[in-house]
Amino acid sequence: MGGVSAFFSDNPDYLMDLMTEPEDIRERCKRDYEYNIKNVDDIVKHCGKYIQGICFASDLGTQNAPFVNPDVFADLIAPWIKKTISYIKSKSDYKIFFHSCGAMEPFIPILTDCGVDILNPVQVSCANMEPFALKKKYGDKICFWGGGCDTHGAFGHGTPEEVAENVKYLMSALAPNSGFVFNQVHNIMGNVRPENIVAMLDTAYEESFKYGEL
Repeated sequence: MGGVSAFFSDNPDYLMDLMTEPEDIRERCKRDYEYNIKNVDDIVKHCGKYIQGICFASDLGTQNAPFVNPDVFADLIAPWIKKTISYIKSKSDYKIFFHSCGAMEPFIPILTDCGVDILNPVQVSCANMEPFALKKKYGDKICFWGGGCDTHGAFGHGTPEEVAENVKYLMSALAPNSGFVFNQVHNIMGNVRPENIVAMLDTAYEESFKYGEL
């Protein structure tokens, strides 16, 4: 999977500029767009059919709320994401993968309107990221890649049995009718016991038969 600029940063100086220097932000986005186009052309030329997607990566939320008012994002940032995705899809059949941690639910309809196909990592422990609600609201609009085991909860701190129950619960929310790729919410950290990793993967495999091809 190739990667391009997501036009957004959670750097505090950048967030201040969004509010005080919108024209400067537009100029930065224009430069990033030109970089993205060159990058996309290189990816298509050199990777061609050997990859299946292009990734935008930028965290849009804290644990409790978005980093920025979604209306500001929709006005200043989203048009450039949409323009880049339109270019990608005119040159390839790649899927568009957007990585964002945090409480970023308000951005999901903006991103789907831009043409995003896949959302990762689906941080279900954050505010307004309840998995059943996400699936009900957006399950026919975007693929959830992640959200299969809570790295802030059972995975890092629980028993293998608690990990298994967590996987069953989260898959029951996100997996029905597909539109789901199993993965834990985020990276496997050093505090995770090997038996918890085994429990997660074994349970995900067993549960997958309930939901068909995932």
